[in-house]
Amino acid sequence: MPKFPQLYDVSWLQKMYTSATTRQIAHLLGCAPSLVTVALHRAGISLRPAKRSGPPELSDSVWLHEQYQRLTTHGIAAFLQCAQKSVLMAMRRHHITLRGHGKRRRVMKDAMHKGLDGKYHAEYRFMMEEHLGRSLCPEEHVHHIDGNHENNALENLIVLTKSAHHRLHAHQQPHKGKLSDDDVRMIRILGQSASLTHKIIAQRFQVSGGTISAILRGKAYKAVL
Repeated sequence: MPKFPQLYDVSWLQKMYTSATTRQIAHLLGCAPSLVTVALHRAGISLRPAKRSGPPELSDSVWLHEQYQRLTTHGIAAFLQCAQKSVLMAMRRHHITLRGHGKRRRVMKDAMHKGLDGKYHAEYRFMMEEHLGRSLCPEEHVHHIDGNHENNALENLIVLTKSAHHRLHAHQQPHKGKLSDDDVRMIRILGQSASLTHKIIAQRFQVSGGTISAILRGKAYKAVL
C-alpha cells in the first residue's frame, strides 16, 4: 500500500487542489511538496501558475524598463520598498538586460558630463575640473566631505590622491582618541581644505580641536613626516 494513498486518489486531489496549494496539501499529508506536484501530473491535473510576490509594478515590463533607464536595481527596490532580489528576478522574467553585466553602477548616465579631456566623468569630478580649469589625472580622486555622494556642492568636494582617499575611508571607523601616524598625515591633508573646520576634523578623529590645531601648526606630532 502506498505511504500516501491520497496522492493516488484523483477525485480527492482535484477537490483539495481547488482550494489549497501544493505546499498546503503537502503539509496536510506530511510529505514533500514535490510529491504532490508529481501526483498532480500523474492525475492529469493542470498546475496553476505560481503567484508572484512583491509589488504589482514588478509585473509591468514597460514600467520596469523605464525606471531602469534612470535608477539602479537598488534604487528601484528602495522606491518600491521591496528586496533588490525581487527586482532582479522581475527583470530576468521580462528579459531586461542588466547594465555592466549585472554589476551595480553608482553613477548613472544622466549624472555624467563631458570633461575637458573629451571623456565622460561623474558630475562631481566634472565640477571639480571646471573649478580648477584643468583635467584631473587618474591618480586624483574627488572626495565628498560630508559622505553624501549626492551633495556635489564645491564646498563639499576636495581633491585627494588615490592613496590618501583610500586611507581616509579606512579611517572612518570609530577612533578612541589615540592618533596613529597615518591619522596625523590625513589630518594634515584635510586641514588644507577651507571648507573643513578644526571642529569637524576633531569630531571625525574623536580628539579635541586643540589637538587638531596643534598638528596643523606643527606643534604636535613633529616626528611624523
